[in-house]
Amino acid sequence: MSTDPKSLHSLQVDAWIQRTTKGVPPERLSVFFGYAMHALWRRSSVTLNDVTLMVIFDRALIICQEEHPLLDLVKLDAVGVNLDELKQGRQYSATQLHQAFRCLIIEIITIVGSLTAEILTAPLYNELSLVTTDSVSSTPKVTHEKKIAVKSERKS
Repeated sequence: MSTDPKSLHSLQVDAWIQRTTKGVPPERLSVFFGYAMHALWRRSSVTLNDVTLMVIFDRALIICQEEHPLLDLVKLDAVGVNLDELKQGRQYSATQLHQAFRCLIIEIITIVGSLTAEILTAPLYNELSLVTTDSVSSTPKVTHEKKIAVKSERKS
């Protein structure tokens, strides 16, 4: 078995996707993966600042956009990942969404792991494991605008 961190991240992410996305219709997958992206951002922000996170997520997006153009609709700002354009755009197949977000999540975990000597890897795996169809359906819908408002209130 390879000890390459990216291979290990791939195994973890693949297992999480297989375990949690069964039966999720394609039109709900972007919402589901949005929660996963938010969870990774939120957990990483305990240790890393927003500017660093924007650079990490942007780098991961650039890497994955080459192979998965649907990620061009994913935007970043000071409150994290914005999937509004993706959710409102054309419908993508479950396979396209799985492959694109698989790539993105693996790249994010790989970059964060490299920068933190893998200190955040286990916490990111744990945070990802908490994102399930049950947790997403029981969480109140949070729009990107609400996240911006909450972030602005915290700074005041």
